[in-house]
Order: sequence, then C-alpha cells, then structure tokens
Amino acid sequence: MIIRSLFFLTIIFPSYGCIYRSMTSLPTVPKQVQNNSIKPVRLQVFLAGDRCIEFCKKGDKSPNCDGNTNICKSWIKDWMPADFASGNAVSSVFKYYPPRKKWFIEQISHISTELCKTKKDLNCFYDSPDLSDDQNYSSTITVKVGGFQRRIHWSLYLSSFSLLLFPGFFKEEWNIEISRIDLKNRVEQIHIPSTEVKHWFGWPFIFWGAALAISDEKVLTEIIEYSLHYNTAPNP
Repeated sequence: MIIRSLFFLTIIFPSYGCIYRSMTSLPTVPKQVQNNSIKPVRLQVFLAGDRCIEFCKKGDKSPNCDGNTNICKSWIKDWMPADFASGNAVSSVFKYYPPRKKWFIEQISHISTELCKTKKDLNCFYDSPDLSDDQNYSSTITVKVGGFQRRIHWSLYLSSFSLLLFPGFFKEEWNIEISRIDLKNRVEQIHIPSTEVKHWFGWPFIFWGAALAISDEKVLTEIIEYSLHYNTAPNP
C-alpha cells in the first residue's frame, strides 16, 4: 500500500496536478512616480523554437527536400515571439515545453497584452517584435521563457509514506531571462531571484489549497511587473 502510494505521488501527481501551489516572493523594487509624459515601455516575450537557416534549392535530393523548393532544409533552436504559439497556431515552440504547459504557453501573448492594458501604472504595451521605425517608447523589456524544470523534494517522500498526513512538495523552477534594451540598442540584463513554484500535497491543503493556489498566469505577471518596476526604478 505504501509503495503504491509513493508511486502515485511521485509519478502521477507531478504530471497532472497538486493540491496547493506557492511561489517564492520577489523582492520589492522602489517605484518611480508615474508621469504621463513619459513614453511607455515596450514589452516583448519570447519562447524557444526552431528557426530555418537554410531553404531547399531546386534539384536538392536531400531527405528533407526530396526535390521540393521553398521548404526548410535545416533548422536551429532560437527565440521566437510568444505570438507564434497563440491560438491555433502550429508552432515548433511546443516541442521545447512539457505538454502540461501547452494551454499556458498559448496564452502568454494574451496575458502580456491584458496586463499592460489593465494596469495603467505599469506604463507599458505588449508588442510583437516586428521591425519598425516607430520609436514611440522609452525602452524595451524582453522576457525569455526558457523552460520549467521539476525537482522532487525529500518531503514528498515523507508525505507519501504518511499517506499525505505530512505535507510534501516538489519544486518547479522557471528558467527566465530578462533584459532591458534602450533606443540605442544597449542591452542591460535584469537579474531576478530564482523563480520557484512549490507544488504541495497533503491533507491540510485539501479544503482550501486549490482556491488559494497560485496559477501560471499569476507567476508570469509577477515576473513581468517586477521587471517593469525595476526598469523604471530610480538608480541608487
């Protein structure tokens, strides 16, 4: 019975869900007094995906071409706009993220757009990184979502042996890269603490855990808000 419970918790639950989720708190960044005359910040979010580096040429008999033209022969892993994974778009980004995150990945561009629309104090707008001469913004914040790595904590084994009487969790580490680019294309890395989401299991959470659990959307918005406040914070 105990072995079966251990297998269920460490294999099945981490793949599909948990009872409660919490996130490590980000430090408070001093906020700059909002000035309506200040140009907004452009926000861009990128996901890992495949970029074509070589197209098939006429007469190319390689396996990827087989005589066809205007199709890709060679791909390389690169960053692409989150818009490429929105809606029903067919994108290579999904191969680099776990299936459990598919819905969240599809919603990232929408989440970013709505965040800037609803929180006016952030003074930002979400923009797909198309080439444009329009520089009606003060700077650009880029957020690159690299992946989600899960690690089982020892407390989860204790929880399984106690049949969830004692709480246990596993960690989900978000691999995030954030940078600020000014209008002269000078890049500054924005360092944030390691973002960890703890997936908790245990009877103490069964009645209220799901209602208070933090969502992936909330984690992303907190990261973006921290980055935008960091960008506008006065230099010490």
